[in-house]
Amino acid sequence: MSSGGCPQTGRCFLAGSPDDDRLESDAVPMATTGGMDTVAVRMPNHPVALDLIRKSGCLIAAPSANTSGRPSPTEASHVAEDLSGRIAMILDGGPVGIGIESTIIDLTESKPMVLRPGYITPQMLSEVLGEEVIIDPGIIAADDTRKPKAPGMKYKHYAPKADMVIVDGPSDAVVSKINALVHQKQENGQKVAVIATEESGPSYHADVILSMAAVPTKTPLHSICTKFA
Repeated sequence: MSSGGCPQTGRCFLAGSPDDDRLESDAVPMATTGGMDTVAVRMPNHPVALDLIRKSGCLIAAPSANTSGRPSPTEASHVAEDLSGRIAMILDGGPVGIGIESTIIDLTESKPMVLRPGYITPQMLSEVLGEEVIIDPGIIAADDTRKPKAPGMKYKHYAPKADMVIVDGPSDAVVSKINALVHQKQENGQKVAVIATEESGPSYHADVILSMAAVPTKTPLHSICTKFA
């Protein structure tokens, strides 16, 4: 299974400027670069993907194994659910080992720049490169004055097909309300996940509890209840 997010590898995309002559010869078509003047290259760390590359004997264009805006799959069944009837086959390499998007790093600027945060953090990259690694300001900009360099970061992306309910208020009231919502959805046959603080996490009865870091005692507690259809 190939995924542009490449969650099974934990490795990086390396974005670099293609040779102009190669672009003119369509060796690297603009459709592959997302209309940009750079191209991202990666090497996976999965035995099935590596074997496919060796036996193909050529470069492989590997977009995400999901429709635009959907999360990268972590097993073959996710690909089948999303792309059944749209692709000729699925190469099942088993469940992914990490399940987090790969990091995209741009090495064409004066400082290495992370274009898409992923499993490999800027700190990890700095240790290897021996210099500061910055994050694309377009990702963290509070307004629309700066656009992300990576095309996939420009729009709503990696969004699950799930409703999200944010419950805010006093801790006891939040826990009671979310547990009521969880019970209601479970009665309808739906799987529910709750994102909560470390302190309040054990109080919930959802199918999945995702814990955030501990918060200071003076910080208002709020929890996010997410249901999966």
